[in-house]
Amino acid sequence: MQVIDYFSEIQNLLRSSIFVENADVEYEVKSRGIGIVHGILGLIDGSTLQFMELINIKRDKVIHLKYRYHLMNVNGEMVFRYDNAPIIQRLLLIHTINM
Repeated sequence: MQVIDYFSEIQNLLRSSIFVENADVEYEVKSRGIGIVHGILGLIDGSTLQFMELINIKRDKVIHLKYRYHLMNVNGEMVFRYDNAPIIQRLLLIHTINM
């Protein structure tokens, strides 16, 4: 599997999904094994899913180096955020304890 194959899978899933009303997605091929996909999906209930994946493909296995998924309701309020960013709560706790 190469990055373009992974991107094709995503495109097929988005086209066939009954939940996705519209999609604005960009694909960046950095090399045969590294790529970035990011975009905004408009869902049938009016909510939006903003997402980004930085992937590395090794031996046909997709490794997510970075990812984030933000679901926003119809009013633009965050419903959930899922990512692999460093945990900021630890930094806030340390800062609060040291004050």
